[in-house]
Amino acid sequence: MEVKVEGGIVYSSKISVPKGHPKNQMTDEEFDTKFRSCAFFGLQDASRKAVDRLIDGLNHLEQVDDIKQVTKLFKLKG
Repeated sequence: MEVKVEGGIVYSSKISVPKGHPKNQMTDEEFDTKFRSCAFFGLQDASRKAVDRLIDGLNHLEQVDDIKQVTKLFKLKG
């Protein structure tokens, strides 16, 4: 990426392995932060509590007996 600022100065940076790539994985905290940001951007009326429940449910899929338990979590307005 290059950014040219007033006065003609150019700043540039190159990332060989982007964040999220298997060789540069996100931490759980980074992933949760990104997920929350996307959820609130896409669904401005999503409640914080509902997004927390969804993240928790998705982080514990191995404990789910019925997929309906997971699909109910996608109702983010409550």
